[in-house]
Amino acid sequence: MASSLPHTAPAGEDVTLGVAAGYQAGPTIDAAGVAAPRVEFATDGETWQDAVVTEAEQGWTVRVPGQEAGPVSLRVHAADEAAGNSHTETLITAHEVR
Repeated sequence: MASSLPHTAPAGEDVTLGVAAGYQAGPTIDAAGVAAPRVEFATDGETWQDAVVTEAEQGWTVRVPGQEAGPVSLRVHAADEAAGNSHTETLITAHEVR
C-alpha cells in the first residue's frame, strides 16, 4: 500500500516508496556507478531494521513492512564505491502509521 495522505499510512499495511540516487548535474558526472541503496526503518528512533529494496525502472522501490500506529523513521545510504563517494540521509518521522 502506498501512503494515503501525505506522510501517513494505515496500521498493519506495507508501505512502498520510490528511491532514486545520483549525482548533481555537471559536465563530467556519470551516475551509473551508484549501487542499490541500503534503506532501514525504525519505529523507536533507535532500532534500525532493513527494508526490502528492489530495482525499478528508474531507481529502486522500497517496501517497509506494516507497522503498528506511530512514527516511522527512514535512513537511506547510497554509495558509488568505484569513485569512493557515499551519502547517508536520515528522515525522522518520515511517515506516521495510523
